[in-house]
Amino acid sequence: LVNEMIEVSKSEILEKDLKLVSINISELLNRLVKRQVFLIEEKHMKTILKIEENLEIKADQERITKAINNIINNAIKYSPEESELIIRLYDKNKRISKKTSNQRVVLEIENTGVTIEKRYLEEIFNPFYRIEKSRSRKTGGSGLGLYIVSQIFKSHGFDYSIKNKENSVVFTVEFKN
Repeated sequence: LVNEMIEVSKSEILEKDLKLVSINISELLNRLVKRQVFLIEEKHMKTILKIEENLEIKADQERITKAINNIINNAIKYSPEESELIIRLYDKNKRISKKTSNQRVVLEIENTGVTIEKRYLEEIFNPFYRIEKSRSRKTGGSGLGLYIVSQIFKSHGFDYSIKNKENSVVFTVEFKN
């Protein structure tokens, strides 16, 4: 908890100190999913990856890695056994019009078998907020993960949201270059 609070303070203080570099987000995403294979297999989850190749974004490598890793980890941690983890990465403009050269990369991380009550969706990015109040060993966590994620995306100017579908939760990020 103390380490996460230090991380929050650091991200707020250093918010203006982003080291923007060109990142192959397709490769980064594949690496981050591989890092979580043990947890995915432990829950017997099916992983569906729909990742367009060689998509690039401009971002702070360390911070964006931390944010995406946290979202993937949450999707696994808060899913029931034998559910699905669906990860989509695509160029939004390519789907709209082939003429547009301005790339708008969209990442969607969806976990099935669970939804979040509507009243919690508005609170989920607040510091120390947890839907499951017990802070049990089963899910762990301090309620700072999604707050840190939101601060990282805000500092980059990226749009993000979390919403329910019929039997799943989808976290969406739009990376604007």
